[in-house]
Amino acid sequence: MARRRSRREHGFTLIEVMIAVGIITVGSLGILAMQSATIRGNAEARQMSMATQRTRTWMDRLERDALMWNRAGAEAANRNQTRFLQNVTAPTAVPVFAAPVPEVESTGSLLRPGASFAGLDVEDAAGPVYCTHVELTWAVQGELIRARVRTSFHRQTGTQYALSTQCSTNAAAVTADLVSATPSFRAVTATTLIRWRPL
Repeated sequence: MARRRSRREHGFTLIEVMIAVGIITVGSLGILAMQSATIRGNAEARQMSMATQRTRTWMDRLERDALMWNRAGAEAANRNQTRFLQNVTAPTAVPVFAAPVPEVESTGSLLRPGASFAGLDVEDAAGPVYCTHVELTWAVQGELIRARVRTSFHRQTGTQYALSTQCSTNAAAVTADLVSATPSFRAVTATTLIRWRPL
């Protein structure tokens, strides 16, 4: 005599399997979306960190350059031995950001406004990822310079890493973009005071 099977011994129905697959699919898509957002957030955090580092590097360069400031006074001739501190905006003029004049140190190291993905100074033709501009104004006429340093980078991540090949001349365009309603760039800005120190 054949034994009758109870309902408990039957397998899953097709509806139950389809519901389980749907739940797993939705969960997997959520995990993938979360992973994508995490990767994008990490990339943006890295860019912001590198821009902060570049800003600090240029602030240090300006402070070191102040050691070559000959004597007190607002005349440019008093700072003719410096590399970057010669063009200080007059008190009555509107301060503007400008790229520091590119220099090559005696060691052969580049001092450029543009930087690579790794934060190393590069020529404009190399397509910099980070672009640093400086605004110099008098805090105390002839004795104390207020230096604002801004490092900008493109908002988009992925394969588009080059800012432009005009880092030395695009300061006004970047400034206009940053104040627009939908900026294409992000920037890190810091301020320091540089004073004349008699030897």
